[in-house]
Amino acid sequence: MKKKLAIFDLADCEGCETEFFAMRNTQDFLMLNKFYDIVNWRLVSNQQKNDSFDIALIEGIPASKYEISKLKSIRKKSRILIALGACAGLGGIPAIIDENKRSKLIDYVYGKNFTARAIEAKPISAYVKIDYYISGCPANPQEIKEILLNLAHNKILKEKTYPVCLECKAENNTCLFIEKAQPCLGPITKGGCNAICPTRGLRCYGCWGQLAGGNFSGMITALKKQGKTKTEIKKIMDIFWNKSKEYQKYLK
Repeated sequence: MKKKLAIFDLADCEGCETEFFAMRNTQDFLMLNKFYDIVNWRLVSNQQKNDSFDIALIEGIPASKYEISKLKSIRKKSRILIALGACAGLGGIPAIIDENKRSKLIDYVYGKNFTARAIEAKPISAYVKIDYYISGCPANPQEIKEILLNLAHNKILKEKTYPVCLECKAENNTCLFIEKAQPCLGPITKGGCNAICPTRGLRCYGCWGQLAGGNFSGMITALKKQGKTKTEIKKIMDIFWNKSKEYQKYLK
């Protein structure tokens, strides 16, 4: 019997869903179709079934009280809830905004007569229990497939326990952090992306989330040795790690 799969989006760019959508004409999607009935997905159909789900994927962050309520409702109906991508899992790009400066930014962009309804951007784990995370900005279709196939066979999933650096070495890349003194977060970022950014000459921005047990304080020390100021380090970390507990502790 097929499992019921539902896909929802909150405040997001829909990049992660688009990556999944791009699989629709591939053998990978046909394989997933053997195990799942997609009962909710706005990008595919306007017909939404308001029932229970075996697995729900959620992209984006709740940007209003209504979306928090929607998120909690989905959680109640779902046996397994998965955060899809960096926004849902980490807060992502929306969480960059400093809440102390939000009102000033709104006045600057929209004018003082505009009343904003958006609330502080937080990962969905701030409101509900998350069972699994699919990392990335955007998410990697291969990881989506891997996780869904494992869950289809009721396998317990385990997070990657190695950093991006391991995959970077496998690609025979020049170390951007040591050899080129770029502020690459690969040493403390969870692997699984196949070092896609460093392989193309870009530093790792940490969109796959912090590696469990990663030496965060050591990374801060190394960035300081590169001559980075606290303001510069904040800009490096802010992009995806704004809501990280260790990062918040560092800011204090």
